[in-house]
Amino acid sequence: MLISIIMPYDKGIHFLRDALDSIKHSLSGYTNSEVTYELIVVVDSGEGKEVYSKEALRLLEEYRSACEGLMDIKAISVSGDSTVAMLRNEGIRAAAGEYIYFMDSDDYILYDTFRVMAEAAATDRYDIITGPIEQTMFKYSTYIRDSRDKEIEESGQLQVEDNMCRFHLTILNSLIKRKYMMSVCGDGNMLEFHEENQYYCDMAYTAVLFGNSDNICFLQEMKYIKRVHNDSIQFPALDQLEVKNRNELFMDSLNHAVMASGRDELIVNVVKKIKKNRAAAKRKNRLKRVRNFFAHPTFLFRMIEKYIFRRLPMKSNWIVFESFLGKNYSDNCKYIYQYLAKEYGSKYRYIWVINDKKTNIPGDVTKVKYLGIRWFYYTSRARYYVNNMRQPRWMYRREGSVMLETWHGTPLKKLVFDMDDIHAATLRYKMDVYTQSRKWTYLMSDNPFSTKVFESCFLYPKERIVEIGYPRNDILYAPDRERRAAEIKKGLSIPQGKKVILYAPTWRDDEYYGPGRYQFTLKLDLRKMKERLGSQYVILIRTHYFIADAVDTAGLEGFAFNVSRYNDIAELYLISDICITDYSSVFFDYANLRRPILFYVYDFEKYRDTLRGFYIDMKTEVPGPLLFNEQEVLEAIEHIDEIENEYETLYTAFCDRFCCIDDGQASRRACEVLLNEV
Repeated sequence: MLISIIMPYDKGIHFLRDALDSIKHSLSGYTNSEVTYELIVVVDSGEGKEVYSKEALRLLEEYRSACEGLMDIKAISVSGDSTVAMLRNEGIRAAAGEYIYFMDSDDYILYDTFRVMAEAAATDRYDIITGPIEQTMFKYSTYIRDSRDKEIEESGQLQVEDNMCRFHLTILNSLIKRKYMMSVCGDGNMLEFHEENQYYCDMAYTAVLFGNSDNICFLQEMKYIKRVHNDSIQFPALDQLEVKNRNELFMDSLNHAVMASGRDELIVNVVKKIKKNRAAAKRKNRLKRVRNFFAHPTFLFRMIEKYIFRRLPMKSNWIVFESFLGKNYSDNCKYIYQYLAKEYGSKYRYIWVINDKKTNIPGDVTKVKYLGIRWFYYTSRARYYVNNMRQPRWMYRREGSVMLETWHGTPLKKLVFDMDDIHAATLRYKMDVYTQSRKWTYLMSDNPFSTKVFESCFLYPKERIVEIGYPRNDILYAPDRERRAAEIKKGLSIPQGKKVILYAPTWRDDEYYGPGRYQFTLKLDLRKMKERLGSQYVILIRTHYFIADAVDTAGLEGFAFNVSRYNDIAELYLISDICITDYSSVFFDYANLRRPILFYVYDFEKYRDTLRGFYIDMKTEVPGPLLFNEQEVLEAIEHIDEIENEYETLYTAFCDRFCCIDDGQASRRACEVLLNEV
């Protein structure tokens, strides 16, 4: 028995690799000499698709040898303006199997799918063998490794039982007998898809097949994973494309499905329930919008900004500064402001977005709360806006205004469009970041490495990236830095004569309560550290601002200090003798001081391979040792002089690459860019 797997391909080589891996793993799990397989990948090689088609053909050649003995792989290139229906029909014409199985190149299957499917087909009792379709945002390896069933959403497509049959109005994850496909067509040919229907070609096709047979088998173990695209910019799914009359096309396809089926009552029932579910979803969304409008003043403020503030003239001498959503007075924004206030004085009006109005900000400043009504007023009227994070998707930028995005670090962890999986953000994350970043006038970079990464991860034009260093690092080159360090230590009540360890870990994408709400578990026993190091050291714990309240230092007064709420981490760099971090970007900045850095990476492989991935090879390129458990951390601190000597050469090379622009003058250069005085 030969089973033909038909897979259309447009673009997205990472999707295709996942699909091929899942098929290979499923077939590797069992042997059955009576069942053979052929995979027919129909590649769209039309105009503008040449690059995608060539890389697909190369990948298929790679898998052809890897899957020898498991299945034959055939590639068909189709030129011209092709739709999914056209590609599938090419596959149908080329298929030689007694059974046909349809699969999309951006989806994957689970281990037992082909085994249970083949066993059912071998009985020769069924016209159609089908199974459940589940949805996920994650790539194949993540899904398999984590087995996180709680993350898998219901498909949202209706499943209906009839004569032991449950099905979706999609042909995916259905094995169909060839003879049955020919009998339904009635002219001796195989049933084909209507090629004029670009977006919903499945519906009528599925209705015909399922509506004309009672010999249908549903197998719970025959699992198909529909991958929801988290990148609708570069790799949009069909349902993410902008289509003016999409709803009309969808409803027409449903009605066509009713007319095309041979058993109207079943399909009519399906269509009625789909329409009912869609209407209920729309009502739920409208109700949510109404509740949000009254529950959150932001919605009301947006209306006021749109119809009142935007109509007021822009103020050419107003500058708004915002650091970490108004959580503190810090980072690049702080040092740009200080330079402007010193050099330009009252020529400009300075507005600081700060949630705690008691925060001490020197000079004559106006303080506003993030997303308060005054935030909308000043951000919509000010000509200049300086920020270090992304902004709300809907934020208005007035024509002629200047938005300087300083960002908040040299990236080690992969960002946005360089990430495969998005764990702790919404499905719209990449689309939102893309929309927001189009509003930036300039994006600041600390080194040539960051410039290259920002081009990729933000899809941002290189000509608008200003490679000028980070103003926040100016303090590390200040001629009076020793005096400043002494004042900072005194302000934190650090005992005289004690050396300072700064522990600055980042957050984990998979440790969260919900989108944007993160957890963190400290992997250091502070009491044990105090016993071994307390006579010489104190430790400052500075977590990412996402998890600033996740550390408890009660009972460790005088040794452990939770400085996660301390406004300016650059000042903490200045007073620290050793920096311990993991995947945070802090070490790129700290390296300007040429002081020891230790990397406590207890979950290294998981973070590298599953959660994020890195832009550099931490095993060979970072200027300090990778430490995998608490004992190694303690021993490294106790032998810190030896580690300094061991990493001296690597440290120098690292600084030449990543600290090559910082020189104490970045604030001046940033102000010149902001005020267009370059």
